[in-house]
Amino acid sequence: MHNYYRLGWLAVLLSISAYAEDTLSVLTDEVVVTARRVPEKLENTLQHTTVITAKDIAESQALDVPTLLRQEAGIEVAQQGGLGKQSSTFTRGTNSTQTLILLDGMRIGSATTGATALDQLMLDQIERIEIVRGNVSSIYGSEAIGGVIQIFTKQGKGKPAVTASAGVGPDNLQRYSTNFGGSVGDSSFNFGISHLETQGFSAIRSQFIPAPFVTAPADVDRDGYRNNTFTAKASHRLTSNHELGVSAFHSEGKVDFDGVFQNASKQDLSSVSVFSDNRFAENWQSKFTLALGIDNLRSFLDGVDAGRFRTDNTQLIWQNEVRLAETQQLTAGYERLEQKVTSDTQFTRTNRQVNSGFAGYRGNFGAHSLQANVRVDDYSDFGTQPTGLLGYGYALTPQWRLNASAGTAFRAPTFNDLYAPFFGNPNVRPEQARSGELGLQFHQGPHLARVSYFITHVTDLITFQPMPPFTSTNIGKAEIQGVELSYSGRIFETDIKASVTLQDARDKTTNMRLLRRASQFGNLSVQKTLGPLRIGGDIRFSGKRNDIDIVNFTPTRTGGYAVVNLTARFNLTRSVSLAARVENLFDKDYELVQGFNIQRRALFFTLAYQPH
Repeated sequence: MHNYYRLGWLAVLLSISAYAEDTLSVLTDEVVVTARRVPEKLENTLQHTTVITAKDIAESQALDVPTLLRQEAGIEVAQQGGLGKQSSTFTRGTNSTQTLILLDGMRIGSATTGATALDQLMLDQIERIEIVRGNVSSIYGSEAIGGVIQIFTKQGKGKPAVTASAGVGPDNLQRYSTNFGGSVGDSSFNFGISHLETQGFSAIRSQFIPAPFVTAPADVDRDGYRNNTFTAKASHRLTSNHELGVSAFHSEGKVDFDGVFQNASKQDLSSVSVFSDNRFAENWQSKFTLALGIDNLRSFLDGVDAGRFRTDNTQLIWQNEVRLAETQQLTAGYERLEQKVTSDTQFTRTNRQVNSGFAGYRGNFGAHSLQANVRVDDYSDFGTQPTGLLGYGYALTPQWRLNASAGTAFRAPTFNDLYAPFFGNPNVRPEQARSGELGLQFHQGPHLARVSYFITHVTDLITFQPMPPFTSTNIGKAEIQGVELSYSGRIFETDIKASVTLQDARDKTTNMRLLRRASQFGNLSVQKTLGPLRIGGDIRFSGKRNDIDIVNFTPTRTGGYAVVNLTARFNLTRSVSLAARVENLFDKDYELVQGFNIQRRALFFTLAYQPH
């Protein structure tokens, strides 16, 4: 409680000038790059694409990426406890390893598990998030069966300035963040650092402590979390046609959790890249990027080392955009990915190389829009994998448009699948997918609404065979179909964002619904400005889900839920604001993963300084 009082007194001291009323951010003016790898207006994308802006992040007052993603159409996030605990992201019902995660365009995921630790990404150093749903493997390669989530770190713009924030919450939560960035002449830069720590709460519910092979008596304690994040970006425009830049990111998370074999971990996610962006001709833009992305995980049991897994993703990307005519574009390029695994587990192979070529076409012909993409990925360990996509849009009126697309996708087997001792199988093939989507879009002024029907067939799913020879194998099949509805805009001077997803995600071998995926879920968020006060709230709901019992490993189901959160921000001056968030207003007791606790009712405060 003392932290709350200190924050309140600091707010009073900083309150020395008049407030500034918020202005509406019209989302439909947003330009996104993830849908086709090149800039285009959000409302022009043929795939169902949404963007979470810096304004959205600030108004949500969420602490981490998983919390923010739970508000998005088609996306479910299951987490085994509170902040920093292991999470899984399901996009349009696909597996958590079938959504590609990019940080500033680069891979930072694990080559052993195939997952990217979104739970280790706090929001203080993130500028925006772009989400493309559906099959886009022909644009990005492996994993993009369910879609792509691209996270952009903060970058400098405008007059150089310092921004800062400080926050407190339950379980002795404290967070601090500061950035210094801006533009000077032809150069721009940003440097940021943030810190978050909390004592947390017990990850596993008390009735499951102790349990054989799962938890020990000591697991009744709190499971804390600490994160330090550093970001840096700088670029310089040599001429009007040539720009050089560099960026760096490092997140260090220390997690306590419950378990008999491991009960703590330290996970570092890092990325460093350099780029050269050049316009060689009036109709030819070319960008060259060299980057290194690292996932370094160390596990512990009562302070003693219990395992280490590190992935180095060295990436080279050469991308070209050629304007063929005023309304036609060609995108083509080459990628090379080198993955190296370092571990105290003796994998039979610890590195591989991927050479990829890709090309895409987009043309607009009056009311008609056409998109075509092809890509070939050549893996040094299992061979060549081609993919393709064809999309079409038809403008019924200036406001209404029909969209349709179909494509193929794949997920490369991980080093665990192929080369892990005892159960790795070097003969495992990539997972394959065929997807289709049909959508209707309405766009006028600040209003953007979409309804999309999607269907995905996945074959050659990689699963562990629990009988001789006890190895990974391709035997699984899945079919996922559903409808997404989303809206963002302003009605009666109130900003509204809403989504509903209805889906049927099934294992075709057993005809059972896929684990931890609901048949219906959604979110409604509202925000309204009243003078210096900005108030809002959101309600998130989900239906029942299949799961696995945490103790006896038999099938079970978790119940549906509806959770209400409230937010408020008061502009003390033009540059200083005090914000509050009530998480789980009605203290709902529910589960995202069977047997694991969630955040009960909690009150968070944030004091922010951002000069105007």
